Amino acid sequence: MTHSLTFRYVLAFTAVSLIGIVFVAVFASQISQREFAYFLDAQEQDQLAADLAALYQANGGWENISQRNLHSLTAGSQGNGFGKGPGPGRSYTVVDTEGRVLVPGMGVPEGKVFSDRDLAQGSRIMVDDQAVGILVPSPMGMQPHTDGSPLTSAFSERINQALLWGGLIAIGISLALALVFSRTLTRRLGELSEATQAVARGELDRQVPVRSQDEVGRLAESFNQMSIELKRSQELRRQMTADIAHELRTPLSIILGRAETLAEGMLEPNPRVSQVIYEEAKRLNRMVDDLRTLSLSDAGELSLERRPASVQTLLKKAVGAHTPTAQEKKITLQLAAQPDLPQVDVDPDRILQVLDNLLGNALRYTPEDGHIRVSASPEAGRVTISIQDSGPGIPAEDLPFVFDRFYRGEKSRLRDKGGSGLGLAIARSLLRAHGGDIHVNSQTGTGTTFSFWLPVAAANPHHDSARNRVATRSRGSRN
Repeated sequence: MTHSLTFRYVLAFTAVSLIGIVFVAVFASQISQREFAYFLDAQEQDQLAADLAALYQANGGWENISQRNLHSLTAGSQGNGFGKGPGPGRSYTVVDTEGRVLVPGMGVPEGKVFSDRDLAQGSRIMVDDQAVGILVPSPMGMQPHTDGSPLTSAFSERINQALLWGGLIAIGISLALALVFSRTLTRRLGELSEATQAVARGELDRQVPVRSQDEVGRLAESFNQMSIELKRSQELRRQMTADIAHELRTPLSIILGRAETLAEGMLEPNPRVSQVIYEEAKRLNRMVDDLRTLSLSDAGELSLERRPASVQTLLKKAVGAHTPTAQEKKITLQLAAQPDLPQVDVDPDRILQVLDNLLGNALRYTPEDGHIRVSASPEAGRVTISIQDSGPGIPAEDLPFVFDRFYRGEKSRLRDKGGSGLGLAIARSLLRAHGGDIHVNSQTGTGTTFSFWLPVAAANPHHDSARNRVATRSRGSRN
């Protein structure tokens, strides 16, 4: 029970409430008692001023009024219903409006002059609407009396009882609110915990209700998004496994079929059969290499040997390698790179692999007498390279998925066109490993343009072996 979040939440809420209530109760009790004592003293002082006014009228002035008379009046005030009265610890002095002593109190010399601050605490003695003196507390009796007269004791007892009952009610309300709040919180956390366990059991599409927009609500939204992504990843993984099996089955079936006919003597060895086996083996090996590249990228272990490289040199190599295929298909392959392009910080072999994938893809889907244009231009801190073809284009519904592994659209990426469906996925992984990225722009019937950018090399790069042969972590694993 003590490990329960509800118990801890209620205990903390109650402890904080109790501390606050006790502090307020003690503070309120002290303040109320002190203020009540001030009130009683003020009432008593006003009453004493009225009695002195009557004594002044009876004696015709202050000449015959002594300290003994003043003390007898203050002692007699104990029975006036206002409390204990001044008693031996509370004395008063009668002064004129200038602060000079008229009737001294206990311990007050006759020549003492009271200050304006002292006079402000006094009560005027009025006779026929004229102030004949001011009754002020003597310096030894400035503080109010809070020690226990019956009236102050009863008042304090009633105040303390009221504070006690108020505190108990407040604690009860705090407990009830703590239970309500903790139940609400723990119920939502319980839903998240149950959903997490369900996901651990394999229910990857499990969702939790979002009941608020606070931190717990945002946590529920994040969990739901995570669940969706896990489900999607599982489906993609299953689809990729099926696609890999399908892609590997075709070359393996051809190789096994030819090998079986040769082994059984049903077919004489000849260059044509050997060429078929060799081509399918190459296709199989290329697919295995592609899958290995993607797996290394996903694991963040893709090795890059980066160094400053000329963009023009890379583009000329890539275009030159594909020129024979373009001429065979009667496709115009044009290189239009801007002069004086800055060098880029890349692994040249990997970038040539990207260009090879993109140009091979463009040649595969560009019809006869079409054209492919390769261009490059500098931007802020990077170089952008574009490959534009005049092929059939990619439908809008297929564009978000062209970089997915083994993805083929209904029209633009049919299996009979060749390719494993890994080229664009590999290109994106390699570019992101370099700190770049790739985008596609296409419309059906108008062709397709793939654009990617690469970071510009530093002005004075350090050509040490540690930098040139660094194993760069692939960023493709973020996708």
